[in-house]
Amino acid sequence: LTYQVVDGHDIVLSWERPIHFSRDLLGYRVFRGGLAISVINNPATTTFTDTWLNPGEYQYWVTSVFTNPVSQSGPSNVVTVNLTSTQDNVAPVIEAVQVYPNPFSQTATIYVNSKANSAFELNVFNVKGQLVLSRNTQTNSQGSLNFTLERNELLTPGLYFIKVNTAVQTHTSKVLLLNR
Repeated sequence: LTYQVVDGHDIVLSWERPIHFSRDLLGYRVFRGGLAISVINNPATTTFTDTWLNPGEYQYWVTSVFTNPVSQSGPSNVVTVNLTSTQDNVAPVIEAVQVYPNPFSQTATIYVNSKANSAFELNVFNVKGQLVLSRNTQTNSQGSLNFTLERNELLTPGLYFIKVNTAVQTHTSKVLLLNR
């Protein structure tokens, strides 16, 4: 019995069909931690995938099931698999978005904390919901991004909404631009 970890959360088990047996092979039983998790009724199938597992330690073995008479072989070799967290395979998660100073009169800085080198879309909307600024950017190697928001012809005094988007998450903050 051998295994391969796929996508950080799936375990693919593979084994060879028994070559020396005096009975008809009916199929296999797959065990994880002492519990049968699958019955395979096709003797030609010699793989099984255990999917969407959480990080942790898992032990597997396989038995062959025979007919005439119906019986089960002893366990195959036991394989132990240690799954660790695969945070790098997960889309970036926004840990924090802050605007300082808020309210502001000339410039404000938007601070984003996330995973290192994470891509983001940063959008600024006025109170009418109109997009007034849009930037595609990313955090640095420490997982932070500092973006300066300046008063200009598009940013006049009023309330603005800052949306920071990743592939799976959106964070919205408010900022108030004051009169000079």
